[in-house]
Amino acid sequence: GLLYNRTLAQRQQEAALGWSATIAEGAGDTVRVRVADRAGKPIEGLTVNGALERPATNRGSRTVRFAAIEPGVYQANAAPLDGAWDLHVTIRSADGALFEADRRLVRP
Repeated sequence: GLLYNRTLAQRQQEAALGWSATIAEGAGDTVRVRVADRAGKPIEGLTVNGALERPATNRGSRTVRFAAIEPGVYQANAAPLDGAWDLHVTIRSADGALFEADRRLVRP
């Protein structure tokens, strides 16, 4: 339906941007997002936000805000980060370009 069409349009816009985002768990309960352009060059000056949700329930859902810690690398404290979480990251440039990325995080 409409949501599917919107998702397809967003993915086409992302492909045209040529950006890539790598989500990784950092030390402790931190999460890092590395954003690069088509040539692999880090992209600076982005606004990066995340939504954490449990895969099987809405309990504990929350948002996290990422801060730049080095060129193209953004980090957030996601504590507590125990068990399984789905992280949806929204990345925006100053000119309004939008990129989204997802990753399941699993901690013992």
